[in-house]
Amino acid sequence: MSYEEFAATYLMEPTFHDNYHFEQITLEESEKLGSSEMPNDLDWRWSHCTPIKSQSSCGSCWTFGAMAGIEGALSSQKGLLLQLSEQELLSCTYNNTLSSNPAFNDGYIDTPLYWDNWYNGCSGGNVGHVYQMLAIYQVPIASMKQYPYQNADQLCQKTGFSTMAKMSSQEQSGSYWGEDVLKQLLQNGPVSASVYVDYNFQNYQSGVFKSKNCYVSGKTNHAIAIVGYISNYQGEAVWILRNSWGTGWGASGYMYIAKDVSSYDGQSYPYGMCNVGIQLRQPQKNFTNTVSALGSIQNFTCSKTDNSWACTWDQISGVTSYDVYHSSDGHPWTAVNTSVTCTTSICSYNQTEDPSNVIVAVRGRKSLTSYYLWGETTPWKWYNIVSDATSLMFGLSLLLLAFFL
Repeated sequence: MSYEEFAATYLMEPTFHDNYHFEQITLEESEKLGSSEMPNDLDWRWSHCTPIKSQSSCGSCWTFGAMAGIEGALSSQKGLLLQLSEQELLSCTYNNTLSSNPAFNDGYIDTPLYWDNWYNGCSGGNVGHVYQMLAIYQVPIASMKQYPYQNADQLCQKTGFSTMAKMSSQEQSGSYWGEDVLKQLLQNGPVSASVYVDYNFQNYQSGVFKSKNCYVSGKTNHAIAIVGYISNYQGEAVWILRNSWGTGWGASGYMYIAKDVSSYDGQSYPYGMCNVGIQLRQPQKNFTNTVSALGSIQNFTCSKTDNSWACTWDQISGVTSYDVYHSSDGHPWTAVNTSVTCTTSICSYNQTEDPSNVIVAVRGRKSLTSYYLWGETTPWKWYNIVSDATSLMFGLSLLLLAFFL
């Protein structure tokens, strides 16, 4: 597929974000962390990110970029990693007046009202104003299970699903700017962002991404999420970019894009590679009306038997199937056992690798009647958990996560 065909199908019309400078949010000095307070590497993929999704042949990246940030913030704040509905945003958005709208009814309208580049369905939208809409109108956010993605503009569905969460009405409108601010925001969880996609970005497969052609002054054409950073990936600092083009694109749906690059091959990048730092959004206020976590992993222990280790934990009520993952440093994760079952309220599996040499993640899966619910052992920061668990779990470098699907 040519770049022109690809752009017409998957990308938005380039948006000139200088038009939105009046909405720029700045971090107060009291909110900023010093460099020594931030970890060298941070990766939220397995603690605050749902599985990679696909927007298919619809320019709805703005809904996926927005929801990735919302899912991550909900996970960080409430200990719930929910797969939320992009189709709800696609079908139920309205015009930009953000005032009394006679078509608006109980958080929804009957048909989408398109205006400019804010909410144009499969032709694009604005992530910053999605957050504004959800907060001001207290829109009930549905799960992806109950309001599945249809890859098309459709009439708004106003009934037939439960409210997974609502954003706080006190959420500040506008966007953050700059790679330095992006690193600060990432300490709380994933960040909704946008980039300018060129032909090289379209065809990215692996490695550190850099291109001199993904810069157009002040413009982006694709919404994504940044979910972490690595100080030394193949010899370079990178952001971990989460895309919405399925797991077949890039590194299983992710990209390692060059970090803190002000110029490349003669091209200046004042806001980072591909303008990654131009428009950043992340919920800062606590969500309201959220569903509750179902439980957490308790009493995880491992003991050596011959040349292997037997690990056990208490079964969570009603959760009968579990997955186990290992990682040496938090990225990437490797599936060790994806079919752990439990007997007499105790779950167990055997592993050959010494638990003291790896980080262990446990994910429980439960299918509920009407929606998928994901949760985790604790909502707090990834690297703090690793550090704390080292002293708690008999000297093991151990991270325990419990997800419900």
